[in-house]
Amino acid sequence: MSTLEIKQELHKIIDNSDDVFVKKIYQLSLQHQHQLEMDKMIIEGEEDIKNGNTHSFNEIRALFNIKKND
Repeated sequence: MSTLEIKQELHKIIDNSDDVFVKKIYQLSLQHQHQLEMDKMIIEGEEDIKNGNTHSFNEIRALFNIKKND
């Protein structure tokens, strides 16, 4: 089954489903999108580390104005 056929079938299923099912599918799609965003952030972070784009603990303290005794 092609991606286009799957999308068409999903549209039919959703159009003929009750509210509970539609809301569950919606939540599932939101969770999937969120996971994709998190995965992208992790990959970008790993690339930053590999490229040396990091900050020391003291730099972070200064950035957020955190005193050593806090």
